[in-house]
Amino acid sequence: MLGQNVNQKVPSWFLGLLYLICGVPGSWWLWYKRLYNGAKSDSALGFVGFFLWFAVHTAFCIWAAIAVPFSANQWSFAGFITAMKALDVCNFCGIIYLVGAGLWAAEAAWSVWVITDVFLFFRGKGGIKQAKEQAQKEAALAAFRGQTGNQRKVDLSAALVTLKGLSFINPRGKFDLTFTKEALVLSNAKSSIVVPTSLITHVAILDQLPNDTKKRCLLFVVLDRQGEPVMNGKQRLEALIVQTLESDTLSTTASTGEVLDGPTVAVLCQAVGMCLPSFDNFLAPNPDVYKSAKGHNAVPAIVKVSPGLLFPLAGALLFAERPALFVPHSDVLAVEFRRPSSATFDLVLHVRSAKAGGEGGSGGETVQQLEFSQVDSAELGRLRNYFASSRIQPYDPAAPPKVGAGPSGGAPEAGDDDDDDEGRDDKDDDSEDDDDEDFDPAELQRMEDG
Repeated sequence: MLGQNVNQKVPSWFLGLLYLICGVPGSWWLWYKRLYNGAKSDSALGFVGFFLWFAVHTAFCIWAAIAVPFSANQWSFAGFITAMKALDVCNFCGIIYLVGAGLWAAEAAWSVWVITDVFLFFRGKGGIKQAKEQAQKEAALAAFRGQTGNQRKVDLSAALVTLKGLSFINPRGKFDLTFTKEALVLSNAKSSIVVPTSLITHVAILDQLPNDTKKRCLLFVVLDRQGEPVMNGKQRLEALIVQTLESDTLSTTASTGEVLDGPTVAVLCQAVGMCLPSFDNFLAPNPDVYKSAKGHNAVPAIVKVSPGLLFPLAGALLFAERPALFVPHSDVLAVEFRRPSSATFDLVLHVRSAKAGGEGGSGGETVQQLEFSQVDSAELGRLRNYFASSRIQPYDPAAPPKVGAGPSGGAPEAGDDDDDDEGRDDKDDDSEDDDDEDFDPAELQRMEDG
């Protein structure tokens, strides 16, 4: 933006300074942060905001590269049209303008590639349809919060036991945890969260975390996704994660007179048992089910942009710490390994997922992809064996999984024992044997190579 006389130089440099001052913070707030938040929180509306603002930026780059004359100043953009005019006046200035035009053209091409790549990723996650569904879901949740908020009434005088100052990862912060027959109540000076005990489906105890020098132990309480939402502000909680140290101990007396004593995580499990006497869906990593190449019970992976640990358990997969994910095998329709020949690969689960509102039946369900990226290639064979032994079929692009087809390979639900299926006749047993014979784990490798 050199201009060719005094009247042109001043507005040209002023516009250049204006672009710099407004462009850098504007790009951060208008599209980079929107894309980051959209990917991190899986927000379709965040992606839509990115597309709107980044499309404006892309159009601006194309206009600047062409340098269409506008207003009273023909030297406002260092584009190709301006460069041609500048060459007629001064060769040096013309070359400078050509360099600027090339940079604008490169920026425009890169912007087109970015918005195309993000759109393909967005479309694979449901695209505009998902954005509309999310808008409807947020409107419904807003109405729900307006009617009831998170102010369910719980009679704390009937509390069985209260554990003070527990450290939570989800929701993040320190809370006093009160156990009653009807609900768990998380409370601190800022908020109170009520979790009906009827929503608790599984409780996982996660210890010996890989590369954890603090020797933490996590208690992962899974909440029913089809039940009424438990809100922490605007965020729906699908799991509670309590963080303790393996060396932490706790001793307290319940209102029934029972003494709860031992490691903190064990006391928490005892308290859950007091609220739900018949509850038995406790899970823990088992080296006989999965053991990583480094001898750990979990695999480092990334979900969206958040690093965490993937725990292959008996009957389910669990991801901690954030986002907190629990995927029963019964929800997995197929498994896909992307980039298997690279140093790291992406594990993609094709899972059934209920639409907003939690309607039951196949009419209210869709097939979604859940991706765990940057998994070490040393885990490829072990994960293949894990899914094969769990009778989860490999993804076949020629025959994509459908919700109405039922669970992949008839995988049992987490927490269920095969011995519980009593009363099966010989015909059912023979049918299962036939299924086992038909399923060839080697098909996994052929599927990836093909």
